[in-house]
Amino acid sequence: MSIIIENQSVEAGISFKSGALHIDFAEDPSFIRSESVILDLMHRSIGIIFQNTYHHLGNLPPEMGTKDLEHIGTVCLSGAGAGGHLVMLNAPVKILRKSA
Repeated sequence: MSIIIENQSVEAGISFKSGALHIDFAEDPSFIRSESVILDLMHRSIGIIFQNTYHHLGNLPPEMGTKDLEHIGTVCLSGAGAGGHLVMLNAPVKILRKSA
């Protein structure tokens, strides 16, 4: 079982288009290897788990409704790899529906 050791903010571009959630890590592409994406419905926030650490990314896009969130199983993560080539990976979504 993993232990989340701290909460850190990460710069990321978050967009929701054509029913898909996309996160771009322009400043640090290593975050495309995140284990999972956390969607907090109560606070409408989004974060990632990367190397057993929670990283806050920001707020969910305002155009995303609750029905949209229920249908998301994975999120596309992207960033610039070696030589500036775009690298894209998918991460599973974990949805938090209420506060602990």
